[in-house]
Amino acid sequence: MSCDRVQVWLEQRIRLFFYDLGSWIGDHPKLCIGVTLTCASLLCLGIVNFKEVNDVRQQFSADNSLSRTEYTVAREFFQEQGSPFYLVIGIRAGDGGSLLRNK
Repeated sequence: MSCDRVQVWLEQRIRLFFYDLGSWIGDHPKLCIGVTLTCASLLCLGIVNFKEVNDVRQQFSADNSLSRTEYTVAREFFQEQGSPFYLVIGIRAGDGGSLLRNK
């Protein structure tokens, strides 16, 4: 078989498969919706064990970075009577220039 004949045969088989699948789904819509919802519900149960790690200090800072040192000092200062906080502010110069100017 030449490559073109194989490609034509494969395309015809795929087209026939999807035609038959569409016809079957059209004949059994309630079953298809039920199976889809059941599978989605079962697969969503995995979210129970999902633990998101979203701590910039732990993931992207070096072990000996100043940020970690300051955080440790702040935790010792609060002595578990509150939580140390930090604030991230995104700012932009009004004229669109650099914020790191000599003046």
